[in-house]
Amino acid sequence: MTPFFLNLAPVNQSGSTLAKLYLFMGVVFFILGGLGMYRQFTAQEVSLNVYLLPFLQLALAVSYTIVAWRRRKPSGTTYVQVTEEHLELKLASNQAPVTLPWTSISLLRVLPDKLLYRLTSGQTGQIEFDAIPEEYEDTVREAIRQAGKQKGVSL
Repeated sequence: MTPFFLNLAPVNQSGSTLAKLYLFMGVVFFILGGLGMYRQFTAQEVSLNVYLLPFLQLALAVSYTIVAWRRRKPSGTTYVQVTEEHLELKLASNQAPVTLPWTSISLLRVLPDKLLYRLTSGQTGQIEFDAIPEEYEDTVREAIRQAGKQKGVSL
């Protein structure tokens, strides 16, 4: 059986570009603020108001770095993975992935809008396919069906 992995995270090219821009601005403000602090410190200034502008520049550098970190391109936040050992579905980024080992699946039904399963322990469940884009639904369903047939799971 060939492993199957499909990344369902949206491709966000502008997010990656914006993250690089914010990171660049953070580096620039860090350099400017750091140099300003260094110059005032080496000049042995005792007045605190001369440190205000370099301190604000360092604060901007930290905030731009945080924004760049949050705008980085998502990868692998939602996915479908079929391997020799298990079937793993993570269809919502705020939920833990559902991992079903092939040895514990006794019944597997792949319907157009959801996946129904029964484990050997008697536990049943369903997974909605709402988060899967329409162009990938058939591919995901077929990959799960083929893997189930090869693993001898009752379909």
